[in-house]
Amino acid sequence: MSRELADALEKQGLFKEEALAMLETWRLSYFESEGMRVMFVLPRAWTDAQLPLSISAPADITRVMLGRIELVSAHQRTTLQRLLELPASSFELMPLYAESPGALRALRAGSASHAELYRSIGREVPEALRLYDQLGRFRDALLVHEWHSARDEPTRTRLKLIMKKFSACEPGLAAP
Repeated sequence: MSRELADALEKQGLFKEEALAMLETWRLSYFESEGMRVMFVLPRAWTDAQLPLSISAPADITRVMLGRIELVSAHQRTTLQRLLELPASSFELMPLYAESPGALRALRAGSASHAELYRSIGREVPEALRLYDQLGRFRDALLVHEWHSARDEPTRTRLKLIMKKFSACEPGLAAP
């Protein structure tokens, strides 16, 4: 975790332990996952205006809000291009739960990613899935953005296929 970010939270009035606990909640998702982020402390007036708070008893309250912007890196752009260029056969994957009871148990537990399901039964992670995972935490948002930006139907079709095969959500893809 960034010492500078913890110091910034402390300067806004949080105790050191509070600042570290706040950052610890995001350790995996923001500090140890793929992607580039810009994080910043929002002014107290903004926080109070956006999230009004009233309490019935007098109290000394310190409110600190962090802003975060996810940046799309050159690495993610290159990875996305590689994913789009894979042959269609790269996406013809048999569901692992159909092959292995171990994968089905891991799937039911709900804690395993697609790639971890492959690893759990000793299978190599397919390139398409590996590239998808490398897009980072907001990969589905990146794919939806690309779908809306795409000018040709083959690219949109491929993006839709990628999302159907790997995404945990069903994005609403209305015609741009």
